[in-house]
Amino acid sequence: MGLLSGLFLLMVLVFVHEMGHLLLAKVLGVRVLSFSIGFGPKIFSFNYKKTKYSVGIIPLGGYIKMFGELLEDKVLSSEKRYSFLYQPVWKKLLIAFAGPFFNLIFPIFLLFFIFFGNQTFILPVVGSTVPNSVASNSGLISGDRILKVSGERVNNFSQVASIILDNPKKKLVFLIERFGKNKRQVISLVIIPEQYNNPHPLFKNEFLGKIGIMPDVQKPIIIVPYKNSIAFQSGVRTFDRVIYFMNNKIFNFSELELLFLRNSIFYGEVERSSKDKVNVISFKSSLFNQKIINRKIKIFYHSIIAAERLDKTLLDRIKKTKQSIIAFKKGLITQKGISFAVGSINKIAKGSPAHLLGLSFGDKILSINGKNIFTLQVLEQELLLGQNKIHIASIIGNNEAKIIVFRFHKSKKVKLKISAIEEFGMFFMPAYKQGITYNKSVKFFDSFRLSILQTLSLILMMLKSLWMFISLKIPLSQLGGPIMVFDIASQASSISLSYYFYVMSLISINLGLLNLLPIPVLDGGYLVLFFVEAVQQKPITIRIKKIAFKIGIVFLFILMFLAFFNDIYRFFY
Repeated sequence: MGLLSGLFLLMVLVFVHEMGHLLLAKVLGVRVLSFSIGFGPKIFSFNYKKTKYSVGIIPLGGYIKMFGELLEDKVLSSEKRYSFLYQPVWKKLLIAFAGPFFNLIFPIFLLFFIFFGNQTFILPVVGSTVPNSVASNSGLISGDRILKVSGERVNNFSQVASIILDNPKKKLVFLIERFGKNKRQVISLVIIPEQYNNPHPLFKNEFLGKIGIMPDVQKPIIIVPYKNSIAFQSGVRTFDRVIYFMNNKIFNFSELELLFLRNSIFYGEVERSSKDKVNVISFKSSLFNQKIINRKIKIFYHSIIAAERLDKTLLDRIKKTKQSIIAFKKGLITQKGISFAVGSINKIAKGSPAHLLGLSFGDKILSINGKNIFTLQVLEQELLLGQNKIHIASIIGNNEAKIIVFRFHKSKKVKLKISAIEEFGMFFMPAYKQGITYNKSVKFFDSFRLSILQTLSLILMMLKSLWMFISLKIPLSQLGGPIMVFDIASQASSISLSYYFYVMSLISINLGLLNLLPIPVLDGGYLVLFFVEAVQQKPITIRIKKIAFKIGIVFLFILMFLAFFNDIYRFFY
């Protein structure tokens, strides 16, 4: 199935590319002798309107052959009007450009099928706020429904997120609907998004806005890191789900945290999973003088040489991490020894980096590189974008606190389904539940508009990526060839049809832009030659064309060799 999905993707994109050349050539009166998808011996072929259509056994490209296309082709005077070389320059430019252009617009149709029809949206309701964030400090709370932002009505959470991202350090007025005890309020809050650098390597010079809200709701699942705490002595344990607290039904961690803070004596019920069943267990506190154990914070190293451990900058980072652990432990005392379960490990893969560092079931990752783990995306982003760098993470759990100092080398093999976290060997307790969703039918013209906008966005992203390759800001080791395309297509098809179409869109745009590079033998090379002919108003000499094509072939061969080498290296190593 994987091989077939890769073959299908490649052949579709080659077909689209060559069809662009074919259609423009025929429309402009140029005779097309053959149209082939694939090279080598023909699987099948047929003739239609003076053109031979065929499929070759090697599916690594395709071609069209036009009448009078090559320099050595002999063309009778009576047939020059059908010959490619004897066409006006503007016609030759259009025919050469048509192939890449078809690849660039093909995603519009692919993405249309993704957007069209019923789509699931998340209501613009605040599920959680990040502690000490712009949102929490401005008065936004869990359950607030955002009606408008600076006068613009919002219907889903994506619209809210988009406005915030686009307006760093700008004043935004949020119109909020809030339900209290048997009453509804509509209030207005002025919020100025905090500015941060775009984490994406292609857009790292751009600024984005954030305020610290998410639609996902914190589940009332807790961890209890220390045995000598009020919570542990009352009978609650790590990964318990609190369902009742002092006769109050609990829906999220935020309200549970407040109740723990306000009550010295308490009781309630939790759900505790044990193998294949869930038990309901009561808990009750007693007058107990808790003392969160003040043991020495241990430090563990992985892939860090002795000389690096003495580096002053690293020692300063470790010192700050220790201070953050001490601050967390003080907060733990006021919360009776409980903490939110996000970042808490419920499984470790044997032999993985996480296992070698001594991480275990129940450990909670508090922070990595000074960033608090409020969502797992923070951890994933730090591991993914900080490969080969020295990471420092703070851990608490199983009656101790520790710091791990390590390097992480993610596999060079592209794995769409496997995250950096999983490759590190950690699996976490799901701590959030999805925000409130609704279904809406996206109409034909809206889908078409969205697909055009998304295609333009992808083209812009690919142009930046291509420029980073050319300027060597992205190493050539990241270059991929057909094997990588097959691998990615195979993984995408196993995820969903929509994702497969999305990946096909990315590769189609990539193929279109690569073909526009000014390298002789590629379409971009032909465009440059035809443009020079138009400027000097006479054909380029055969000798110069032959030299240019030889240079182009050598350059293309080097690129293909690098791509195949990288593919084979990824596959085996």
